[in-house]
Amino acid sequence: MKKLLGFTIIFMFALSTVSLAIAANIDVIPRVELLKGKPPGKGGGGGSTTQTADWGYVRIGAAEARSRTTGVVQVAVLDTGVDFNHPDLAGVVTWCYSAIKRTTGCDRNTADDDGHGTHVAGIIAALDNSQDTVGAAAGHVEIYNIKVLSKRGGDWNDLAHAIRVAAEGPDGVLGTSDDAEVISMSLGGDISSFPDIQQMLQDAIDYARSGGSAVVAAAGNEGTCQAGDVQHSWPAENNGVITVGATGIYANGAFQREYTGTEQDVMPCFSNEMPPGVVDVSAPGVYITSLKKGGGVTEMSGTSMATPYTSAIVALLMANGFSADQALNRLKQTAIDMGYPSTLQGAGLIDAAAAVQ
Repeated sequence: MKKLLGFTIIFMFALSTVSLAIAANIDVIPRVELLKGKPPGKGGGGGSTTQTADWGYVRIGAAEARSRTTGVVQVAVLDTGVDFNHPDLAGVVTWCYSAIKRTTGCDRNTADDDGHGTHVAGIIAALDNSQDTVGAAAGHVEIYNIKVLSKRGGDWNDLAHAIRVAAEGPDGVLGTSDDAEVISMSLGGDISSFPDIQQMLQDAIDYARSGGSAVVAAAGNEGTCQAGDVQHSWPAENNGVITVGATGIYANGAFQREYTGTEQDVMPCFSNEMPPGVVDVSAPGVYITSLKKGGGVTEMSGTSMATPYTSAIVALLMANGFSADQALNRLKQTAIDMGYPSTLQGAGLIDAAAAVQ
Protein backbone atom coordinates (compact mmCIF):
# COMPACT_ATOMS: atom_id res chain seq x y z
CA MET A 1 0.00 0.00 0.00
CA LYS A 2 1.45 3.36 -1.01
CA LYS A 3 2.23 6.18 1.31
CA LEU A 4 0.57 9.49 0.48
CA LEU A 5 2.91 12.15 -0.83
CA GLY A 6 2.97 15.62 0.65
CA PHE A 7 1.75 18.58 -1.34
CA THR A 8 2.57 22.22 -0.80
CA ILE A 9 -0.19 24.08 -2.63
CA ILE A 10 -2.12 26.41 -0.36
CA PHE A 11 -5.81 25.98 -0.93
CA MET A 12 -8.32 28.79 -1.02
CA PHE A 13 -11.78 27.91 0.18
CA ALA A 14 -14.94 29.93 0.15
CA LEU A 15 -16.45 31.10 3.41
CA SER A 16 -17.61 28.09 5.39
CA THR A 17 -20.46 29.72 7.28
CA VAL A 18 -23.25 32.12 6.60
CA SER A 19 -22.75 35.58 8.06
CA LEU A 20 -25.65 35.45 10.45
CA ALA A 21 -26.70 32.58 12.71
CA ILE A 22 -30.42 31.94 12.95
CA ALA A 23 -30.31 31.66 16.72
CA ALA A 24 -27.88 31.03 19.53
CA ASN A 25 -26.94 27.41 20.29
CA ILE A 26 -27.99 26.30 16.79
CA ASP A 27 -25.40 25.05 14.31
CA VAL A 28 -24.74 27.57 11.57
CA ILE A 29 -25.42 26.10 8.16
CA PRO A 30 -22.21 25.97 6.09
CA ARG A 31 -22.16 27.35 2.59
CA VAL A 32 -21.43 25.30 -0.50
CA GLU A 33 -17.69 25.63 -1.14
CA LEU A 34 -15.56 25.83 -4.23
CA LEU A 35 -13.23 22.85 -4.26
CA LYS A 36 -10.27 24.49 -5.94
CA GLY A 37 -6.64 25.09 -5.21
CA LYS A 38 -4.72 28.30 -5.67
CA PRO A 39 -2.80 28.20 -8.97
CA PRO A 40 0.79 27.29 -7.96
CA GLY A 41 3.52 29.65 -9.07
CA LYS A 42 2.58 32.37 -11.50
CA GLY A 43 0.65 30.09 -13.85
CA GLY A 44 -1.74 31.38 -16.45
CA GLY A 45 -1.14 33.90 -19.14
CA GLY A 46 -2.74 35.07 -22.34
CA GLY A 47 -3.92 33.17 -25.36
CA SER A 48 -1.59 31.08 -27.47
CA THR A 49 -1.40 30.41 -31.19
CA THR A 50 -0.20 26.90 -30.37
CA GLN A 51 -2.54 24.44 -28.71
CA THR A 52 -1.06 22.44 -25.83
CA ALA A 53 -2.72 19.41 -24.30
CA ASP A 54 -2.67 19.25 -20.50
CA TRP A 55 -0.72 16.34 -19.02
CA GLY A 56 -3.93 14.85 -17.69
CA TYR A 57 -5.43 14.74 -21.18
CA VAL A 58 -2.40 12.80 -22.37
CA ARG A 59 -2.19 10.52 -19.34
CA ILE A 60 -5.74 9.19 -19.56
CA GLY A 61 -5.70 8.81 -23.35
CA ALA A 62 -8.45 11.33 -24.03
CA ALA A 63 -7.51 11.77 -27.69
CA GLU A 64 -7.98 8.05 -28.35
CA ALA A 65 -11.30 8.07 -26.51
CA ARG A 66 -12.54 11.07 -28.49
CA SER A 67 -11.60 9.39 -31.77
CA ARG A 68 -13.87 6.45 -30.89
CA THR A 69 -16.86 8.60 -29.97
CA THR A 70 -19.66 9.35 -32.41
CA GLY A 71 -22.36 11.36 -30.64
CA VAL A 72 -22.81 14.69 -28.87
CA VAL A 73 -24.28 15.07 -25.38
CA GLN A 74 -24.98 17.92 -22.97
CA VAL A 75 -22.90 18.44 -19.83
CA ALA A 76 -24.20 20.80 -17.14
CA VAL A 77 -21.42 22.60 -15.26
CA LEU A 78 -22.79 23.72 -11.88
CA ASP A 79 -20.25 26.27 -10.77
CA THR A 80 -19.36 29.98 -10.60
CA GLY A 81 -20.56 30.53 -14.15
CA VAL A 82 -18.62 30.10 -17.38
CA ASP A 83 -16.92 32.68 -19.58
CA PHE A 84 -19.20 31.98 -22.54
CA ASN A 85 -17.24 34.55 -24.62
CA HIS A 86 -13.93 32.71 -24.27
CA PRO A 87 -12.65 32.02 -27.83
CA ASP A 88 -11.89 28.40 -26.98
CA LEU A 89 -15.54 27.84 -26.01
CA ALA A 90 -17.02 29.45 -29.13
CA GLY A 91 -20.34 27.75 -29.87
CA VAL A 92 -19.85 25.24 -27.05
CA VAL A 93 -21.92 26.92 -24.31
CA THR A 94 -25.46 26.46 -25.61
CA TRP A 95 -27.56 27.41 -22.56
CA CYS A 96 -27.07 29.49 -19.44
CA TYR A 97 -29.12 29.58 -16.25
CA SER A 98 -28.62 31.30 -12.90
CA ALA A 99 -29.79 29.19 -9.97
CA ILE A 100 -29.05 32.20 -7.79
CA LYS A 101 -31.19 34.72 -9.69
CA ARG A 102 -33.54 32.14 -11.25
CA THR A 103 -32.96 33.66 -14.69
CA THR A 104 -32.14 32.24 -18.11
CA GLY A 105 -29.65 33.71 -20.54
CA CYS A 106 -25.94 34.05 -21.17
CA ASP A 107 -25.58 37.46 -19.56
CA ARG A 108 -24.13 39.09 -16.46
CA ASN A 109 -26.27 36.88 -14.19
CA THR A 110 -24.53 33.76 -15.49
CA ALA A 111 -21.05 35.19 -16.13
CA ASP A 112 -18.10 33.70 -14.27
CA ASP A 113 -17.11 36.09 -11.48
CA ASP A 114 -14.32 33.84 -10.18
CA GLY A 115 -12.67 31.86 -12.98
CA HIS A 116 -13.30 28.44 -11.45
CA GLY A 117 -16.24 27.51 -13.67
CA THR A 118 -14.42 28.51 -16.84
CA HIS A 119 -11.45 26.33 -15.89
CA VAL A 120 -13.78 23.39 -15.22
CA ALA A 121 -15.67 23.84 -18.50
CA GLY A 122 -12.39 24.01 -20.42
CA ILE A 123 -11.22 20.66 -19.06
CA ILE A 124 -14.37 19.14 -20.51
CA ALA A 125 -14.95 21.02 -23.72
CA ALA A 126 -12.21 23.44 -24.85
CA LEU A 127 -12.13 23.35 -28.64
CA ASP A 128 -9.62 21.20 -30.50
CA ASN A 129 -8.10 23.99 -32.58
CA SER A 130 -4.85 25.90 -32.85
CA GLN A 131 -4.95 27.78 -29.54
CA ASP A 132 -4.89 27.37 -25.77
CA THR A 133 -5.76 23.81 -24.72
CA VAL A 134 -8.16 20.98 -25.63
CA GLY A 135 -11.01 19.48 -23.62
CA ALA A 136 -11.18 15.77 -22.85
CA ALA A 137 -14.56 15.54 -24.61
CA ALA A 138 -14.00 18.27 -27.21
CA GLY A 139 -16.33 17.99 -30.19
CA HIS A 140 -18.71 15.65 -28.42
CA VAL A 141 -20.30 17.89 -25.80
CA GLU A 142 -22.34 21.02 -25.39
CA ILE A 143 -22.00 22.90 -22.10
CA TYR A 144 -24.95 24.02 -20.00
CA ASN A 145 -23.62 26.86 -17.86
CA ILE A 146 -25.59 26.76 -14.61
CA LYS A 147 -24.36 29.36 -12.16
CA VAL A 148 -24.88 28.21 -8.58
CA LEU A 149 -21.90 29.82 -6.82
CA SER A 150 -20.21 33.14 -6.44
CA LYS A 151 -16.55 33.36 -5.46
CA ARG A 152 -17.78 33.35 -1.85
CA GLY A 153 -19.66 30.08 -2.18
CA GLY A 154 -23.35 29.37 -2.40
CA ASP A 155 -26.60 28.17 -0.90
CA TRP A 156 -27.68 24.53 -0.64
CA ASN A 157 -31.20 25.35 -1.79
CA ASP A 158 -29.77 26.88 -4.95
CA LEU A 159 -27.67 23.78 -5.52
CA ALA A 160 -30.63 21.42 -5.18
CA HIS A 161 -32.61 23.65 -7.54
CA ALA A 162 -29.72 23.68 -10.03
CA ILE A 163 -29.52 19.89 -10.12
CA ARG A 164 -33.21 19.69 -11.02
CA VAL A 165 -32.91 22.42 -13.64
CA ALA A 166 -29.91 20.70 -15.22
CA ALA A 167 -31.77 17.41 -15.35
CA GLU A 168 -34.70 19.00 -17.17
CA GLY A 169 -32.63 21.08 -19.60
CA PRO A 170 -33.79 24.22 -21.40
CA ASP A 171 -37.33 22.99 -22.05
CA GLY A 172 -37.97 22.42 -18.34
CA VAL A 173 -39.28 18.90 -18.90
CA LEU A 174 -37.61 15.79 -17.53
CA GLY A 175 -37.06 12.91 -19.92
CA THR A 176 -36.69 14.90 -23.16
CA SER A 177 -33.79 15.15 -25.58
CA ASP A 178 -32.33 18.34 -24.13
CA ASP A 179 -31.82 16.97 -20.62
CA ALA A 180 -28.22 17.13 -19.39
CA GLU A 181 -26.69 13.68 -19.75
CA VAL A 182 -23.99 14.63 -17.25
CA ILE A 183 -24.18 16.99 -14.26
CA SER A 184 -20.70 18.03 -13.10
CA MET A 185 -20.18 19.57 -9.65
CA SER A 186 -16.73 20.71 -8.50
CA LEU A 187 -18.12 21.91 -5.18
CA GLY A 188 -19.28 20.66 -1.81
CA GLY A 189 -19.20 20.99 1.94
CA ASP A 190 -19.58 19.09 5.19
CA ILE A 191 -23.24 18.99 6.18
CA SER A 192 -22.92 16.04 8.55
CA SER A 193 -25.04 17.89 11.12
CA PHE A 194 -27.80 18.73 8.65
CA PRO A 195 -29.65 15.57 7.55
CA ASP A 196 -32.48 17.67 6.14
CA ILE A 197 -30.09 19.33 3.67
CA GLN A 198 -28.59 15.95 2.81
CA GLN A 199 -32.08 14.69 2.04
CA MET A 200 -32.93 17.77 -0.04
CA LEU A 201 -29.86 17.07 -2.17
CA GLN A 202 -30.69 13.38 -2.34
CA ASP A 203 -34.19 14.13 -3.61
CA ALA A 204 -32.76 16.38 -6.34
CA ILE A 205 -30.14 13.78 -7.31
CA ASP A 206 -32.74 11.01 -7.39
CA TYR A 207 -34.86 13.21 -9.65
CA ALA A 208 -31.93 13.77 -12.03
CA ARG A 209 -31.03 10.09 -12.03
CA SER A 210 -34.63 9.15 -12.79
CA GLY A 211 -34.32 11.10 -16.02
CA GLY A 212 -31.09 9.32 -16.95
CA SER A 213 -28.51 11.92 -15.93
CA ALA A 214 -25.11 10.93 -14.55
CA VAL A 215 -24.23 13.04 -11.51
CA VAL A 216 -20.51 13.63 -10.84
CA ALA A 217 -19.02 15.40 -7.79
CA ALA A 218 -15.64 16.18 -6.25
CA ALA A 219 -14.42 14.30 -3.18
CA GLY A 220 -12.99 17.46 -1.64
CA ASN A 221 -9.59 18.86 -0.71
CA GLU A 222 -9.34 18.55 3.07
CA GLY A 223 -7.11 15.47 3.11
CA THR A 224 -4.25 15.30 5.61
CA CYS A 225 -2.00 12.39 4.55
CA GLN A 226 -2.88 10.61 7.79
CA ALA A 227 -4.27 7.16 7.06
CA GLY A 228 -7.81 6.79 8.36
CA ASP A 229 -8.42 10.54 8.69
CA VAL A 230 -11.80 10.39 6.98
CA GLN A 231 -13.33 13.61 5.65
CA HIS A 232 -16.95 14.30 4.77
CA SER A 233 -18.43 16.24 1.87
CA TRP A 234 -21.75 16.46 0.10
CA PRO A 235 -23.00 15.99 -2.58
CA ALA A 236 -20.06 13.56 -2.88
CA GLU A 237 -21.59 11.37 -0.16
CA ASN A 238 -25.09 11.32 -1.61
CA ASN A 239 -26.26 8.06 -3.14
CA GLY A 240 -26.10 7.81 -6.92
CA VAL A 241 -23.20 10.28 -7.26
CA ILE A 242 -19.97 9.44 -9.08
CA THR A 243 -17.40 10.73 -6.58
CA VAL A 244 -13.92 11.65 -7.79
CA GLY A 245 -10.52 11.90 -6.10
CA ALA A 246 -7.46 13.68 -7.53
CA THR A 247 -4.17 12.35 -8.89
CA GLY A 248 -0.86 13.78 -10.04
CA ILE A 249 2.28 12.51 -11.73
CA TYR A 250 5.50 12.39 -9.69
CA ALA A 251 9.17 12.18 -10.59
CA ASN A 252 12.49 13.47 -9.27
CA GLY A 253 10.95 14.41 -5.94
CA ALA A 254 8.23 16.67 -7.33
CA PHE A 255 4.87 16.72 -9.07
CA GLN A 256 5.26 17.18 -12.81
CA ARG A 257 3.41 19.14 -15.50
CA GLU A 258 4.34 17.01 -18.51
CA TYR A 259 3.57 13.33 -18.91
CA THR A 260 6.27 11.28 -20.62
CA GLY A 261 5.31 7.83 -19.38
CA THR A 262 8.10 7.53 -16.84
CA GLU A 263 6.31 9.34 -14.01
CA GLN A 264 4.52 7.66 -11.11
CA ASP A 265 0.78 8.09 -10.63
CA VAL A 266 0.22 9.37 -7.10
CA MET A 267 -2.49 10.93 -4.97
CA PRO A 268 -1.69 14.27 -3.33
CA CYS A 269 -2.43 14.67 0.35
CA PHE A 270 -5.26 17.10 -0.28
CA SER A 271 -7.52 14.52 -1.97
CA ASN A 272 -9.99 13.39 0.68
CA GLU A 273 -10.11 9.98 2.22
CA MET A 274 -13.83 9.29 2.54
CA PRO A 275 -16.08 6.65 4.11
CA PRO A 276 -15.97 3.19 2.46
CA GLY A 277 -17.82 3.03 -0.82
CA VAL A 278 -17.97 6.79 -1.42
CA VAL A 279 -15.03 7.44 -3.78
CA ASP A 280 -15.64 5.77 -7.14
CA VAL A 281 -12.62 6.74 -9.26
CA SER A 282 -9.79 9.25 -9.42
CA ALA A 283 -8.58 11.56 -12.19
CA PRO A 284 -5.87 14.15 -12.90
CA GLY A 285 -6.09 17.07 -10.48
CA VAL A 286 -2.60 18.48 -9.84
CA TYR A 287 -1.17 21.34 -11.95
CA ILE A 288 -3.99 21.23 -14.47
CA THR A 289 -3.90 23.76 -17.30
CA SER A 290 -7.27 24.88 -18.64
CA LEU A 291 -9.14 27.98 -19.75
CA LYS A 292 -8.86 31.28 -17.96
CA LYS A 293 -11.69 33.73 -17.45
CA GLY A 294 -11.17 36.54 -19.95
CA GLY A 295 -9.12 34.47 -22.38
CA GLY A 296 -6.07 32.25 -22.50
CA VAL A 297 -5.22 29.59 -19.96
CA THR A 298 -4.31 29.22 -16.32
CA GLU A 299 -3.33 26.47 -13.89
CA MET A 300 -5.30 25.12 -10.95
CA SER A 301 -5.18 22.06 -8.70
CA GLY A 302 -7.83 20.20 -6.72
CA THR A 303 -10.53 17.56 -6.92
CA SER A 304 -12.36 20.36 -8.75
CA MET A 305 -10.15 19.59 -11.75
CA ALA A 306 -10.40 15.80 -11.43
CA THR A 307 -14.20 15.99 -11.52
CA PRO A 308 -14.55 17.50 -15.02
CA TYR A 309 -12.02 15.01 -16.39
CA THR A 310 -14.30 12.26 -15.15
CA SER A 311 -17.44 14.04 -16.35
CA ALA A 312 -15.89 14.32 -19.81
CA ILE A 313 -15.20 10.61 -20.12
CA VAL A 314 -18.65 9.72 -18.76
CA ALA A 315 -20.01 12.05 -21.46
CA LEU A 316 -18.03 10.24 -24.19
CA LEU A 317 -19.39 6.90 -23.03
CA MET A 318 -22.94 8.22 -22.92
CA ALA A 319 -22.49 9.75 -26.38
CA ASN A 320 -21.77 6.19 -27.54
CA GLY A 321 -25.01 4.92 -26.02
CA PHE A 322 -24.03 3.95 -22.46
CA SER A 323 -26.42 4.69 -19.61
CA ALA A 324 -25.14 6.54 -16.56
CA ASP A 325 -24.77 3.30 -14.60
CA GLN A 326 -23.09 1.52 -17.50
CA ALA A 327 -20.64 4.41 -17.89
CA LEU A 328 -19.65 4.25 -14.22
CA ASN A 329 -19.23 0.47 -14.35
CA ARG A 330 -17.04 0.82 -17.43
CA LEU A 331 -14.87 3.46 -15.74
CA LYS A 332 -14.39 1.21 -12.72
CA GLN A 333 -13.65 -1.88 -14.79
CA THR A 334 -10.92 -0.14 -16.77
CA ALA A 335 -9.44 2.06 -14.01
CA ILE A 336 -5.74 1.81 -13.17
CA ASP A 337 -5.13 0.59 -9.62
CA MET A 338 -2.53 2.92 -8.09
CA GLY A 339 -2.18 0.89 -4.90
CA TYR A 340 -4.06 3.23 -2.55
CA PRO A 341 -7.00 2.26 -0.33
CA SER A 342 -10.35 2.38 -2.10
CA THR A 343 -11.40 5.04 0.41
CA LEU A 344 -8.92 7.32 -1.38
CA GLN A 345 -8.68 6.20 -4.99
CA GLY A 346 -11.94 4.32 -5.49
CA ALA A 347 -11.31 1.83 -8.29
CA GLY A 348 -8.26 3.85 -9.40
CA LEU A 349 -7.22 6.33 -12.08
CA ILE A 350 -9.62 6.63 -14.99
CA ASP A 351 -8.29 5.30 -18.30
CA ALA A 352 -10.30 6.92 -21.09
CA ALA A 353 -8.52 5.05 -23.87
CA ALA A 354 -9.38 1.70 -22.28
CA ALA A 355 -12.92 2.71 -21.32
CA VAL A 356 -14.08 4.09 -24.67
CA GLN A 357 -13.64 1.35 -27.27
